[in-house]
Amino acid sequence: MRMPDLTALLTATAVFTSALAFAAKADEVHVLNWKGYGADEPWAVEAFEKATGNKVVNDFFNSEQEMLTKIRTNPGLYDVVMINAAFNDQAMDGKLIQPIDVAKLPNYADISKDKAGSPMLVHDGKVYGVPWVWGLTALAINDKSFDKPPTSIAEMWDAAHKGRVVIRDDAVEAVQFGAIATGQNINDIKDMDAVKAKLTSLMPQIKTFWSSENDWNQMVASNQIDIGTYWSGSADRA
Repeated sequence: MRMPDLTALLTATAVFTSALAFAAKADEVHVLNWKGYGADEPWAVEAFEKATGNKVVNDFFNSEQEMLTKIRTNPGLYDVVMINAAFNDQAMDGKLIQPIDVAKLPNYADISKDKAGSPMLVHDGKVYGVPWVWGLTALAINDKSFDKPPTSIAEMWDAAHKGRVVIRDDAVEAVQFGAIATGQNINDIKDMDAVKAKLTSLMPQIKTFWSSENDWNQMVASNQIDIGTYWSGSADRA
């Protein structure tokens, strides 16, 4: 797979959840996590457990909506959640996460100020997320379907790919791609009607809306799709 176009910024952040209903064992740290992003690697877990004496218990999710649902339905279970920064506001408004005392994080000062001070993470002077990794949502292609990589997002609307296009099951990313396709700034969209019309015209092209890395990889491996949005890190691994 190759990635001809790069688009929206994705920042995974570590945040502390609100302990409301029940607490886990004192010597356990429950992490609600994206699988394969590093925090769940055996060497990382082993190093943390050795340094702190606390056992790491990972639970995984495949989408932000699943993540939010797990926090809501298991109040107090999770100590830390790996969340897309774009969903921090929603989690904060729902009182699902709490501010972080960064004075207790020695390496926080080493994070670049533009990442650490992002308005998606800092509200009213309080820090609600610590950057962990960042990447891009991209266009990825099935090499079997192209002699040359496409050079424009408009390729997704080409009738040759009818029923063989996928996009992530995420409204924010869909709107951003619609903005790009209509020549707009994804951070300052002026014409939502144009975005809506453009995305509506894409529907006949869509095979499905994917929610996990495994979904995408299985479809491209079985030659079911030609092109679609995908995370840059996942595309690189694939």
